[in-house]
Amino acid sequence: MRFAILFLESSVAVLSFWVLDLSQPRLVVLTPLVAALVSLACFGLGRGLSRLHEHQPKSAGSYVACSMFSNVGLTLGGFLCFMLLGEQGLSVALLYSAYFIPFFFSVGFGVARSYNSAHKASLLDAVKDFCTNPLSLSPNLGLVAGIILDVAGVPRPQFLGTVNQILVYTAVGVYSAAIGLTMRFGRVRAFLPECLSMAALKFLATPLIGLLIGWLLGCGNILDGLLLKVVFVEACMPVAIFALVLTKLFDLDQDLANSCWLVTTFGVVLMLPGMAWVVRMM
Repeated sequence: MRFAILFLESSVAVLSFWVLDLSQPRLVVLTPLVAALVSLACFGLGRGLSRLHEHQPKSAGSYVACSMFSNVGLTLGGFLCFMLLGEQGLSVALLYSAYFIPFFFSVGFGVARSYNSAHKASLLDAVKDFCTNPLSLSPNLGLVAGIILDVAGVPRPQFLGTVNQILVYTAVGVYSAAIGLTMRFGRVRAFLPECLSMAALKFLATPLIGLLIGWLLGCGNILDGLLLKVVFVEACMPVAIFALVLTKLFDLDQDLANSCWLVTTFGVVLMLPGMAWVVRMM
């Protein structure tokens, strides 16, 4: 997993952003903005559904965290954008996910702390770790390096397109193997109502929210509609593994989060045919 983050994901970020069309400032601004707005909307939905489930604070915190954070990165959302929309789709998807780390360490930490105020985890400590930990710095530095090469007008050698495809598949394989080792199926039955409502939120409500926000902000007019397609695909993604990290950091209900992650991650497989059809129709 460390190898995938330090080398594979960083390399993919450089090679993908190197050929991203940055001639449209709206693309650079709107893409992460839409992503953040979708997460905030899901925060509100998650809170409402948690109240319907009559959760205790720690369970509510886990449910809301799962609602807010989806697997929009290279492990799934970016990979599916690559499969459905090509390398340019992957580039836009990486730009979409650029909001994630700062949003996670600011809004995510604030929300999680509000459900367990006695926990000693510090936002300052998390920011310090983000600024010094190679695992968090490396992908972001790759993103910056790719943008610099793009803006500087340095042409990317053609063979690197093939290299980038190989790196994408390799990274996804490594991530999938590592995540598979953490799976716990035994507790899913106890949280079946939460899993079902989370699946409805991720696979029905969030795609509609993403399309609405994207349409209102004019994403359909950028890159011949590519941005809106990326927004739709990313809005269909399941619970992020980072949601589980958040519940562990703040001592929330880890079994609930783990169950929602498992069900929605497997559930996205059932969504793929419909997702691909919608993308073709857009």
